[in-house]
Amino acid sequence: MLGREVELADGARIDASGQRGGGTVLVGGDYQGRNPEVQNAAATTVAAGATVRADALDAGDGGRIVVWSDGTTRVDGALSADGGPKAGDGGFVETSGTQLRVGPGARVSAAAPAGRVGQWLLDPHDIVIANVEQDYPAGGDVDAVVLSNALATTNVTIATGVPPDNETRAISRSPRTSSRAPERAGRS
Repeated sequence: MLGREVELADGARIDASGQRGGGTVLVGGDYQGRNPEVQNAAATTVAAGATVRADALDAGDGGRIVVWSDGTTRVDGALSADGGPKAGDGGFVETSGTQLRVGPGARVSAAAPAGRVGQWLLDPHDIVIANVEQDYPAGGDVDAVVLSNALATTNVTIATGVPPDNETRAISRSPRTSSRAPERAGRS
């Protein structure tokens, strides 16, 4: 799904799941917006009630989902790149843009019931993690409960800054660790 402004509205469903592995879904751009062959959106929205899946349905690795924009990226729907129930690793999910908003209705998973968990990359310029339901949009960019729920099944990396300078601070947490992520990560 590419274009200048991309919106997956309530009820939209993109499914690149397969028996032996998930496929690739690009919504608004490719990994970190760096692929010159893929048009980057100025704004991308995955609304509440929208679903994007790239799951392995039997035995295989989860796929790859990128939700990107050069401007504001909003995610309130469900994104999953789960590994297969019999075998396979979790996939990769990226939600990125200069500004990123992940609302309280969002669900992100790169689970792997029979393998290694996958990765969720959040890569905005700057980020505030808060109780979005109370503070959104004034005080929070990413809902803390959504982030906490994802950590139960998915590795989460938060990288801030603006490519190509790559002046980033990365916070990476695994569902197998109990460390607490800082509330704010920003550019140095």
